[in-house]
Amino acid sequence: MTLYFWLTWIALAFVIGLITKTTKLGFWGGFLLSVFLTPLLGLLIALTSKSKVSAKK
Repeated sequence: MTLYFWLTWIALAFVIGLITKTTKLGFWGGFLLSVFLTPLLGLLIALTSKSKVSAKK
């Protein structure tokens, strides 16, 4: 049972890392935040973080 829990935790953290790939956190920042905090908090941080690409006029 615990193996499934940890595999799911890591898989969700990986998905959050992919979401944060285009933000200032980057893949590893989002992945590590999700692993050490929770994937839910990692998702909230990912959705509120700024994009790498700034609007150029």
